[in-house]
Amino acid sequence: MFSLAKSSALLDYVNGVCSEFYDSFLNRLYQGIAKTAPSREDIQGVGWLSGLAAGIDRVKEEARKQNEQLNQECSLVQSEYKRMKSVIDQLSKEYEESKDIDVFRRYAILKGMIKRCIMHLTLSNDEQVQSQLANTRIQEEMKKKEEQLAEMTSKEISNENDGLQTQIKEYRIKINMIRDLISTMERRYEESKRYVMIQRYGLMKSMIKTLITNKWI
Repeated sequence: MFSLAKSSALLDYVNGVCSEFYDSFLNRLYQGIAKTAPSREDIQGVGWLSGLAAGIDRVKEEARKQNEQLNQECSLVQSEYKRMKSVIDQLSKEYEESKDIDVFRRYAILKGMIKRCIMHLTLSNDEQVQSQLANTRIQEEMKKKEEQLAEMTSKEISNENDGLQTQIKEYRIKINMIRDLISTMERRYEESKRYVMIQRYGLMKSMIKTLITNKWI
């Protein structure tokens, strides 16, 4: 039989061993959590990357919206230019065909050609533009364009936007040039009314040739 003193000493020893084992277990547990948990630097890094990704997406979205607007604008000015150019081409065709007609009949034909040219280019094209925007083919092209943009980087979209802006500028320059030429022809046509038939005949030929031979349009 153990004495009371020996029993007390044994109990103290067991408690000490258990306490050391418990402290060691807690230390190892804390160390394991520390290894698997993200550090403050890691958390900050993830936040920075998330912010960067959001910024890239925002830049791409802005470029995409600009691309959509520029494509629509380019389609409009391109359509307007083609419409105006087709009138000039038709004028050129009719002028060439009239060369074999006698002077008296051709005189009347030249007058009609000039009047039609002025009329076509001064008519409002609002309804034509609206119908083109609603055209199924154009809508399908825009849908395909959206799919293409989804595969492009913001830099690629931005470069395309620059190209579209250049095209729009070039179309507008040509459109304004044609309008100026038509305005000049209209003014010269009105002034030609003061002259006799044979003089006016030569003036009308000259004003038509000035328009149809312009290489810049």
